[in-house]
Amino acid sequence: RTLALATLDKVVTSANELPPVGGSPAARSERVQFELRRAARQYATLSLPLLTRVLLSRTASADLAAANFYITEQRCNGLLDALPPALLRLNRVAHARRAVAALRRLRDLLEKA
Repeated sequence: RTLALATLDKVVTSANELPPVGGSPAARSERVQFELRRAARQYATLSLPLLTRVLLSRTASADLAAANFYITEQRCNGLLDALPPALLRLNRVAHARRAVAALRRLRDLLEKA
């Protein structure tokens, strides 16, 4: 569980990372403008629910690039490759916990009978 959560946290962090500030004054100005617009919620901060929905899209890389102009295609592909196994693992862990809880309830009922 903790490995899957750490992976998901890393995916969300990576999706929102911006490259170091550098280059021309125009590039720096554009970067600051992007950060300010993101802080003002004019551009989305990529969250886990949004990244999960992107998985269903045929144009997932383009969708991610539209939300974060600074994300590279290579990083998009890495994010989209890392997300499904982590989500599947969390789903299986949750399913196992529900099964254990149901078994405990059943055991309690059988002990009362």
